[in-house]
Amino acid sequence: MSNVVEEYAKEYAKEYAEEESAKAIIEMGVDIGLPKEAILERVKKKLNITAEKAEEYWNEYSSETE
Repeated sequence: MSNVVEEYAKEYAKEYAEEESAKAIIEMGVDIGLPKEAILERVKKKLNITAEKAEEYWNEYSSETE
């Protein structure tokens, strides 16, 4: 049972770190005036994620910065 909890905790921590990193990259890009496409490209490359996942993060966090 403890292995299950440990794996869950690791996965949760990984997801949280990815979300916070995406949020920081998006906020920084918006703050310095980068176009959406450039910000999404940075998110994809830095986090090694798909374009679709980067777009999800954009939709979630870009409105917080506007």
